[in-house]
Amino acid sequence: MAESAGYDPNLPIPDPEIENSLLSDDEQATQYIGQLRERINAIFTSFHLRIKALEDDVAAIRPIYKTDSLPNAVTTLFTVPATMDGRRAIFEITSIILTNRTAASHTYTIHIVANGGAAGPTNLQYNAVPIAAGATHVIGAEGDAPISMESGDFLAAFADAAASVNIAVYGRIRLPL
Repeated sequence: MAESAGYDPNLPIPDPEIENSLLSDDEQATQYIGQLRERINAIFTSFHLRIKALEDDVAAIRPIYKTDSLPNAVTTLFTVPATMDGRRAIFEITSIILTNRTAASHTYTIHIVANGGAAGPTNLQYNAVPIAAGATHVIGAEGDAPISMESGDFLAAFADAAASVNIAVYGRIRLPL
């Protein structure tokens, strides 16, 4: 028998009276049980996939990217992969934390770039934002809408001086079906 691709509630339950009437009762019963097993397996597989999808959708907020410090020229920090675990990945940035680790004031710039694009004025999110010596900036807060990034999108950033501003990016990684 062919393997079932998934549960289809519209498939009829096989009727042993109609199906293969030329087979003996034992052969019909064996075939009927096999068809029922196949249907039950398809149902369980379907439910398992739905539960897995729900688990993925409520993934905990975790670090997506961390570095010791931003470079002093625009640099791609991370790119959303095409797939993860064989499924399309969506990164949802919930917060970005930047800390000036020096005794002088500095600036930082952040770009969120769509797949195939390049860091530039059209995707500039934060431009030369001043950050005081020893200060921390938190972008995004509880309840704010996350920044959604899909396959090939990337985050690029830099500071006015290398080794001056640390960055940590937090969020969820979703793997929709």
